[in-house]
Amino acid sequence: MSARSARSLRSLETWLQQEIVRPHERGARPARVRTASVILPSASLDPAARVAIYADAYFLRLLECLVEDYPAVQAIIGPRAFARLMRQYLSVHPSRHYSLSRLGTRLPDYLAGDVRAPRRALIRDVALVERAMAEVFDAQITPVLSSASLAEVPAADWEFVRLRPIDALRLLALEHRANAIVTESRHGRPPPGFERTPTWVVVYRHDYTVLRVDLTEPMFVLLGALTSGKTLGNAIRTTVRRFPAQIEALQAEMFGWFRDWVRDGLFQSLEMKRPAKRR
Repeated sequence: MSARSARSLRSLETWLQQEIVRPHERGARPARVRTASVILPSASLDPAARVAIYADAYFLRLLECLVEDYPAVQAIIGPRAFARLMRQYLSVHPSRHYSLSRLGTRLPDYLAGDVRAPRRALIRDVALVERAMAEVFDAQITPVLSSASLAEVPAADWEFVRLRPIDALRLLALEHRANAIVTESRHGRPPPGFERTPTWVVVYRHDYTVLRVDLTEPMFVLLGALTSGKTLGNAIRTTVRRFPAQIEALQAEMFGWFRDWVRDGLFQSLEMKRPAKRR
């Protein structure tokens, strides 16, 4: 193939790609090459209709991937409304990565904006849970802190322990019972009520399985403080100050929560963070 022919082929391939993608992207420029000049008609379709088949197939493939990532969102609003919403989303956030696993990562952020969508606040919470599940599934494998390693820390030094969470962990504060809705929807069962109910959820991977666990608000605050880099002592003090009326119950429960989180593999390592001594 001559250099001129290769350039011509690349130009044609680029044009066809743009024609397939263009109808689904906001603000896309019209094609520079007229379809009829490079595509022959068939017995039943004109050139534009033949190209439109591939453009429609492209959108349907993207939609298929988004359904896989957000099945509970689709279950709530229905397939037609979901397809319309995804068409709007893709016009703003088109596919730009070689892996389609990233295609829907910005959907919760998109739903937080000025978007017209059925049950927008609810499906955003549900999308946050489903996005967290996908992110946790794809997260890197990191070491897991063992209970034996923690037991080696002298009791007097526990308050200075700072823990590093595993990469496959996400904490969510939600306005609806989105975790329960995702569970029921993914099992084909009627979801619980859609009324606003504050909930807190940890999503993590353990032994190659993605798990979702509802938390109480004090558990969420304590775990959030630990995963943000606070020492165990500072995390406990933060939680107690946040819920002073529950101080007695919290003091009896917090170390149990902490023990369970270590057992479940939510942390990968620890370090001692003693305060600097004054000279």
